[in-house]
Amino acid sequence: MNQISAISQGGKFLFLEHVAFPDSHLGSKVQNFAAPLWKLFFDGCILNRKTAEEIRKGGFSNVKCENKFPSELWLFFRPQVVGIATK
Repeated sequence: MNQISAISQGGKFLFLEHVAFPDSHLGSKVQNFAAPLWKLFFDGCILNRKTAEEIRKGGFSNVKCENKFPSELWLFFRPQVVGIATK
């Protein structure tokens, strides 16, 4: 999120990221269990990050995002968020 602060007023941040499963999904429990080792072995990747929530807290004037669950991806990468945030 530190790099996002460099976006000027009216600028757009486009994002696509694998994110946490919804809390009610069994996959969320698996992600939460695996997250500490995942971060260690995969270069700091936060498996259970709630990216959309973090971006909404980032001081943007408008955030539009959509959750996707592409079945062709490996289970841990299925929950995805894609969107545009305007500063």
